[in-house]
Amino acid sequence: MKNLVKIMSETILEKILSDAYRNNMPVTCLFEITRHCFFSCKHCYAYDNKRRREMSFGEICSVLKQLKNAGTLFLTITGGEPLSRKDFLRIVRFADKMGFYLTIFSNAYLLDQRTVKALSGLNIYYVGISLYGAKQSTHDGITGQPGSFDRLISAVKLLKKNGIGVVLKLVLMENNATEHKAMKRLAKKLKAVCQADPTITPRDNAGLSPVRLRPSAGSLRKIFVDWKKGLAFCEKNVLPQEFFECAAGRSFCAVNAYGDLLACVQIPVSAGSLLKRKFSDIWRNSRLLRKLRGIKMSDISECADCKIARYCGRCPGLAYVEDGSLYGKSSEACRQSRIMKSIMDTN
Repeated sequence: MKNLVKIMSETILEKILSDAYRNNMPVTCLFEITRHCFFSCKHCYAYDNKRRREMSFGEICSVLKQLKNAGTLFLTITGGEPLSRKDFLRIVRFADKMGFYLTIFSNAYLLDQRTVKALSGLNIYYVGISLYGAKQSTHDGITGQPGSFDRLISAVKLLKKNGIGVVLKLVLMENNATEHKAMKRLAKKLKAVCQADPTITPRDNAGLSPVRLRPSAGSLRKIFVDWKKGLAFCEKNVLPQEFFECAAGRSFCAVNAYGDLLACVQIPVSAGSLLKRKFSDIWRNSRLLRKLRGIKMSDISECADCKIARYCGRCPGLAYVEDGSLYGKSSEACRQSRIMKSIMDTN
């Protein structure tokens, strides 16, 4: 199982995911084990509700067993900062024993030699780490944690030395947009895969303050041109009217730290509590999930006849948390699409 995704052909993987989509099988799950994080990133969507109790180790294990029985193959363990839980390794070892193909999202601050050594013996596909700048001052300024940049660099080297794949997630905003090329070069120097994302989302308690940090139109244009983001996609993507291309609630689900089953972390509405009901019951019978599965592109009237739809990467969750409706347009997707179209028109 260690190299399953590496040896699996792209065609086979696509077939697994497409079959899961059609049959509403949750093959992929993003699993929060905590909302606690000692960073103070102003752009972070995750609201730490101190009034709610997070799941215990036993409750997490119970949910993981149910996910496995429901057909989940790919499991991402995240937070908050998952390593802030003292039982982090115990949880990961249990998930590994259950046979999941694991990914871990971390800020890397607590990834020391002992932890990395323990992870190296498990079925870890990769560790995803958010990078906020090519310079210490930029990265640490965003995290609010002095020394976080140096710790990240050390952790990446340690992970690579121990044979664990690393993906550096470049979260791009206005105050680090000028460093996006240097961030890419840094990832290459560290021999890590890098993924860039300029979409800053509102907080999942409806707080809109993070959106003020988004890259400006000018910065976005430079980012899209330099990364060629979306250009190949634009050439072939025509949104079909009968098919809504979102895996949320179909082949993908999320579990938050409090035990709520979500269609996606970007749709912060509980489909039901896994501390009160079985996963299989919620997955089959939730009104929210059934509603999501029934949405067609033709239901989104503002998007169905849009002339720039082929450039659009509309996320229903982003449309919901920022603009108030799963069925409406996403103002941020519209903004990015217009910029992508202007790039295509000049090429």
